[in-house]
Amino acid sequence: MIDSQMTSDPIYAEVSLAMAQYKFCLVSTSHRSCRHRFKCRLGEPNARKAEAVLRDAEDRARQLVNASEAHRTVLRIMVSQQPPEVRRIDNFMSLIEQD
Repeated sequence: MIDSQMTSDPIYAEVSLAMAQYKFCLVSTSHRSCRHRFKCRLGEPNARKAEAVLRDAEDRARQLVNASEAHRTVLRIMVSQQPPEVRRIDNFMSLIEQD
């Protein structure tokens, strides 16, 4: 992803920042791995906190990418630049709401 400081397109910068925050949260929960989910079910405080932060980041990213067609287009461009395996694991396209 391109750093928001390096682009003059405000929509690209906005989407890039939201996706970077969401990706950071995904990584911190190992992309919601079985181990992470198990720790949440056991009530492990750090896992539950990480899950709450991830849900907030996911909600913000979803709202942002669905704000306009321009936002969705930027997300599609960003996803198309990801390697196939990363694209599959991140699954950013799931953020786009279907009509």
